[in-house]
Amino acid sequence: MSKHSPITLPKEKPLYHLNGWLSALLPNGACSHLSLVKDFQDNLYQTEEKLLSGMSTARCREFVAGRTLSRFLLAALGCPSQPVLRGYDGMPIWPDGYCGSITHKQGVCGAIVAKSEALASVGLDLEFNQPLTESVWKNFINEGELEDSPSFDWKANILFSCKEAAFKCLSSSGMDSANIPLREILVTFSEDSNKGFAVACHFRGVTLHGRAIVHRRIVLSAIKMV
Repeated sequence: MSKHSPITLPKEKPLYHLNGWLSALLPNGACSHLSLVKDFQDNLYQTEEKLLSGMSTARCREFVAGRTLSRFLLAALGCPSQPVLRGYDGMPIWPDGYCGSITHKQGVCGAIVAKSEALASVGLDLEFNQPLTESVWKNFINEGELEDSPSFDWKANILFSCKEAAFKCLSSSGMDSANIPLREILVTFSEDSNKGFAVACHFRGVTLHGRAIVHRRIVLSAIKMV
């Protein structure tokens, strides 16, 4: 959990390093946490429960964890408890004066929330490192990006995670998500020792900045608009 929050949350050892890394990226007025989905299964508001219709059991648990964790973080910033609903594009609808992003994958859930004066928009994405075939990565990666990407295996996973985070950030800023193809988001990297990679995401004249890191099997990307 970010140092800006007075709330104590579980500290899962496999995620401890990533939580510290993520917290260090954020300005005052923002906080974050990564946890296990099973640890954040609180009651939803009735309006949120309606959004569970048609979801699988696993997807329901992820949704509950994302909303529960988001409410903890919002409370840490002084926001009264309230529903975090969903827009037509599937993106969370944050309370007035706040922005945020939620991610979940294979039993892990994460969120960033921030006051609007701290960040205009933010995107968070978590993936698990695995080889991707050319037929898959060609759907979202430009050949030029592979030349600029980090020099280690599974670089396509890093690019995909950064693009997903940038997509969330752009969507939350008010752009129409239907008009943000991942292949048009150009990602460039620069290495920074043990702190991961500095990332710049370029899309139709807009440049976003953030960081990405690979720790054990987890790929984590955080992209922000200030």
